Amino acid sequence: MAGACSLSKKGFLDCGSSRGRSETVFLYECRDDLTAHLKNCFLSRADLKEYEVILQRAGFECLSHEQVKKLRVCPRHRYGLGKYWRPSKLCQYPGHKGTPTSVKSRDVINPAIAKEVFQLFGISVPIGSRKLEAHNILKISLS
Repeated sequence: MAGACSLSKKGFLDCGSSRGRSETVFLYECRDDLTAHLKNCFLSRADLKEYEVILQRAGFECLSHEQVKKLRVCPRHRYGLGKYWRPSKLCQYPGHKGTPTSVKSRDVINPAIAKEVFQLFGISVPIGSRKLEAHNILKISLS
């Protein structure tokens, strides 16, 4: 692979090839159509480019435009955090107390909630991750 992947140090995926591709590209050039993926993740209202989705799911919320232009991404990180990423079936909101609960609703972490979680808790929650419905939050917080 030409050039090192900028996401290799995050530790959630090993770098490598994926989907028959092995070349590392500039992240800013990742602009595949994610309409179907965002719809499947219940984020159809979000107007996001591929590289923005990858950045957010990798936990890089606070990078300048110039910093983003310098990042490179390998195919495994590109597709594993992009259009082939799948959410956990458990609630991902860090403030919810109790045992991890399987979530079957369409309530997901959208970009606004992800930003709020990062500001409040200092951790990155991938957009498209599921969150509990409001009535389930009350049940858990009361127990």
